[in-house]
Amino acid sequence: MKQQEPVDRFFSFKDRFSGFPLRASLWSLLASGLLCVQIVCIVVLVDLFDHSDVSNHAKRQVPAIADSDVKSERDDVPSDTASERPNSSGLVGLADSNRHSSVWGPATAWLSVRLPSLSDPNKFFSVLILLLAASSMLRGLAQNRSESLAAKEALQIAARQRQAIHRQTLRLGPSDVSDSGLDEVHALFHEQVEKVRTGIQNSIESFPRDIPRIILLILLAISFNWQVAFQCIVPALFCWYLIQRDRDRMRTRKGLLLDRGSQDLRLLSESLRKTRLVRGYGMEPFEQQQFEVHSRRFHDQQVLAIADSSWIRRLEYVAIVLSVMLLLYLLGVKVLLPVSNERHLSLSSLAGILACLLSIHPSLNQILESRGRRSQTNLAADRIGRYLNRIPEVGQAAGSRFLQPLSHQLDFESIHYSEANGKELL
Repeated sequence: MKQQEPVDRFFSFKDRFSGFPLRASLWSLLASGLLCVQIVCIVVLVDLFDHSDVSNHAKRQVPAIADSDVKSERDDVPSDTASERPNSSGLVGLADSNRHSSVWGPATAWLSVRLPSLSDPNKFFSVLILLLAASSMLRGLAQNRSESLAAKEALQIAARQRQAIHRQTLRLGPSDVSDSGLDEVHALFHEQVEKVRTGIQNSIESFPRDIPRIILLILLAISFNWQVAFQCIVPALFCWYLIQRDRDRMRTRKGLLLDRGSQDLRLLSESLRKTRLVRGYGMEPFEQQQFEVHSRRFHDQQVLAIADSSWIRRLEYVAIVLSVMLLLYLLGVKVLLPVSNERHLSLSSLAGILACLLSIHPSLNQILESRGRRSQTNLAADRIGRYLNRIPEVGQAAGSRFLQPLSHQLDFESIHYSEANGKELL
């Protein structure tokens, strides 16, 4: 059984499927679907431009024929054959170019039958532009609505946390005679609660947004050409994984180097407090030698951290360039094949696969960033939870009534009271 995290005390997994988090999830799913609609519109626009260029080029290549020859040819061609010649423009041309696709072929054929008015390329282009603009605006509104609902839920959780801290402070206040815990309470009330609020808001936003979006984009890329999609997605994900792993190692190593450097810097600053002692005993040469040793070590640690980061960046650039070159080669070979070849990749499918890959990258980065924010949120939630679990040494429960005065006098022979740190007060 999975161990419960500290943040689950304030926002559990079941809370995601009710109230504001559920509504935020639905809006995020709608935004992901509208992103796929935008990519499809771009793909169709590229296909429309590609076929319009081909048709115009074919028209320019047709030689001039005499009227008599044209008339004789028209007489030889049957009327049925002329009427059966397809119109390769607009939605009909899109259906004709995708007739071999198992996913988009039936869909475009059905639309070409249901909407014959879109066979005109100008009308079809206008509809695509309007659809692209409408999906872009609706996607922005859906994403904004999702973020606002997540912020409302996080604010409610933060308000309940502050109320619980206030109630616990009323219970622990009478036992804190010296008011030594006020700084901790202020830090919990402001900083730690704000960290938990930010972490929960990011979790509500990223949970229904990133993973479903990646799945939808991968399925959309596969629908264009599943073989080429797998050939491009697998190397791209592997390259992204290697880059992120190297970045994590760089952050860890840089943190260790900076920690060691901070120790040397602390030794340098402590030497400034011993000026009277050094001057009194005549230790200036020794102190200057020790200062130079620690200063040189601090400088070397900083230079080493900068050198490591520069090498990691160089490796990242090399990996990115190689992966991009590999993807362009795989896609370019498919595009340059003859149209009659079964492995030919159209220019619109190329644009769709590239758009899906570019849209997947931000979601992957958001997932990694949410993992780091999750640990910080758990740390802040653990501090708040440990404070709320404290049992007061003395005092009265908040909200309870005071007892009536005693009718008899009580005499205490000896009273001893000390704080938690051992300081004796009575």
